Amino acid sequence: MVANKGGKVLQKYLSTLAIIVAAATYAVSFLSFVTTGAVHSGTAMDEQLRFELTVNDTDGSYHAVGVGPVAQFLSENIRFHATGSAHLLAANVDVTPTRVSVRRAKTVPGAALNVALQWDTLRDARDGANGRIYLDFPQIPGLESSHVHFTRSLGHWTQEGYVILEETAYTQSWRFALARTLLALSLGLPLGILLHAVAWHYLVPAVAEWQAGLKTLWLFAGVTVLILYMSDGLVSQTTLELPYLVVALGAATAPLAAAYRAAYTGARQPESRSPIDNVLLLVAAAVLVFVLSFLA
Repeated sequence: MVANKGGKVLQKYLSTLAIIVAAATYAVSFLSFVTTGAVHSGTAMDEQLRFELTVNDTDGSYHAVGVGPVAQFLSENIRFHATGSAHLLAANVDVTPTRVSVRRAKTVPGAALNVALQWDTLRDARDGANGRIYLDFPQIPGLESSHVHFTRSLGHWTQEGYVILEETAYTQSWRFALARTLLALSLGLPLGILLHAVAWHYLVPAVAEWQAGLKTLWLFAGVTVLILYMSDGLVSQTTLELPYLVVALGAATAPLAAAYRAAYTGARQPESRSPIDNVLLLVAAAVLVFVLSFLA
């Protein structure tokens, strides 16, 4: 009887997980990181990108580069170039002042780069060819020794410049569709796991060992938010992979925590929610909002 009941619970758990992951994957398939990450060769793309940056000296002082002659200089001298299968058609930059958040909830003067980008991929590019579009940031007169720091950006610095877009061009329709699906699934899977954890815990009567596993998963999500916050807003393609890794670790650890609780405590009766459950729910929601804010 107990085994039969456990089998039904597991079946319900897996079926609802599959449905929620599928829905989350479909929803994120419209985000720009999916639509620009895999493109059909020759397709023209229009992008409206925004980057925030600060320029600071070694003593920790920040320069107001979003106003006056410096802003005008940046508007006129920021350039872009493409490599690989990417082909740049047109680009325009508008520089405006902004306050940029840095570590410990501190804000400093900075600049916002509003970029209107038109690009496509080379029609003769081989199937699966990669391409990049770079932002070439000029040396600001009088501030040559200052450090330029992009915040809240998926880009990253290389020897060729600051990468603002990475794409893979496909000539075969089936490979293009498969690549789009896998890109969407790379985000839809961890988000679906988190959403399902919330739904399962709050909408389905859960036994104690399930609750222990879900709490473990949420704690992993909380560590992710803390690490990304401590990174001073520096989010790149590499650091953005961290939520996926942490949620995967949490999903793997949750059953172990459940098995431990069941084996050593014998707790199999439903528990009432404690205040910490509501806190963990907010943490899980923060992870979703935090990740989506960089990918929208």
